[in-house]
Amino acid sequence: MSKSSNINLYSSDLLTEKALEISSTDAKVTFLSPNEVEFNQPKVSLKGHPSGVSFDIEDLASKLKSMVDLEASNHLSQAALITANTNSIATLDARESADSASISALLGAETAARSTADTNLTNDLNSEVTRATAAEGVLTSNLTQEIADRTAADSSEQARAIAAETSLQSQIDTLVGTDSTTLTQINQMLTDYQAADNSLSNLVSSLDTRLTALEAQVATLTA
Repeated sequence: MSKSSNINLYSSDLLTEKALEISSTDAKVTFLSPNEVEFNQPKVSLKGHPSGVSFDIEDLASKLKSMVDLEASNHLSQAALITANTNSIATLDARESADSASISALLGAETAARSTADTNLTNDLNSEVTRATAAEGVLTSNLTQEIADRTAADSSEQARAIAAETSLQSQIDTLVGTDSTTLTQINQMLTDYQAADNSLSNLVSSLDTRLTALEAQVATLTA
């Protein structure tokens, strides 16, 4: 079962206006007014909070004054901090600008130095390529001449060997049918010829080996 009651106060200068309406129910009391409300008394206390006396206020005006003073103090502190932060930011901006200018100058100098170094390296490489190309041409010419000389020497040696063999064969034909002493001489000549032929074969083999090595070098240089 609920009970309610209302108290209506009318304006002293306008009796048709409800200056204050107080409505009370089991759970809540409501104050309604269309006008400004002014409390004129030495002290207002708020007590009876459901959470305990720690939420009670002995003097509402003093509490509000303390809160206003605290807010003003906090405002001053915040303003001082904002000013300090603003100054710090300005200092950091100036330092950042100086550092950026210094870094830009260093980068410019490094870029110029690298560009000069790259140009010098390119010129050195071009010079080295020119020198190596010229040296390769000389070496190729020398190797070609060496091959030609070795080939001519091989041909000359083969011709000399064939001529010696022909001469020896002629001598053998002349000496065929002679006495044992002559045959012994022939055998000795054959032995000498065989030794000369072996020496010639070894020389030709050595020349072929060197020729093969020279051809491999030429192939490498001209690849």
